[in-house]
Amino acid sequence: MSKPGKLDSVQGNTKAPNVSHQEQNSEEARPSKLVLIADDVADNRNLYAQALAIAGFRFALAEDGEECLQRVRELSPDVIVMDLSLPKLDGLEATRQLKANEHTKHIPVIALTGYGWETVKQDAYRYGCEGFLVKPCPPDDLLKEIERLLSRRC
Repeated sequence: MSKPGKLDSVQGNTKAPNVSHQEQNSEEARPSKLVLIADDVADNRNLYAQALAIAGFRFALAEDGEECLQRVRELSPDVIVMDLSLPKLDGLEATRQLKANEHTKHIPVIALTGYGWETVKQDAYRYGCEGFLVKPCPPDDLLKEIERLLSRRC
């Protein structure tokens, strides 16, 4: 299980430099926001985690829907990036459960999926996602969507 701010993959034990928020944005006074990335593909988790770290965000990783729900309970992230095709519990059901819970329903969820069909997008919004991006998604597009959702909460 990965810890916030660490970039280590359970699959393959891939290590990358740990880039702290303080090193990246020491001039910024506000505390960094925590983003939970739920994706079963280690390369996707690591790519987006690196982009988040460089942009000054803290992050945590989950590789399936059940781990995502557990991490949300432990960490109360500011935003969740949710792959819809997760093992154990798919991203739509994980989102539905988050939105049905008084303690987690306020957390914005961005669907990040390889399925760009309109019906998938409609399902994502119906289950409670506030954003929808299709893979392959450039990290800058994900960062813009995270910032958009965070700005709505302020």
